[in-house]
Amino acid sequence: MCSSDLIGDDIIDRFLDDIPQMIDKLEQIRSNGDITGLMNTGHRAKGAADLLGATALSRRSRALEAAAKEGDPSLADDCARELIEELQSLLSMVQSED
Repeated sequence: MCSSDLIGDDIIDRFLDDIPQMIDKLEQIRSNGDITGLMNTGHRAKGAADLLGATALSRRSRALEAAAKEGDPSLADDCARELIEELQSLLSMVQSED
């Protein structure tokens, strides 16, 4: 295995390890009604998802970022909920493979 494969695996492992914290953070930001926090979290999640090629996750993250940028708290909250569901689904899928 070449070193770039190991680096890629390490990035994926770190992202997967961070999913529970990302979910907790999104839930906390939602409960606080922090639209800027939702926008920033959507942006960070979008970057990670794009890097990993996780298309559905990227799409949900982009939707959250866009809704928050538009200043629509109701839509941003819905998008955050959908992103949380996508993250939970990804986490369940990975855990079932272990």
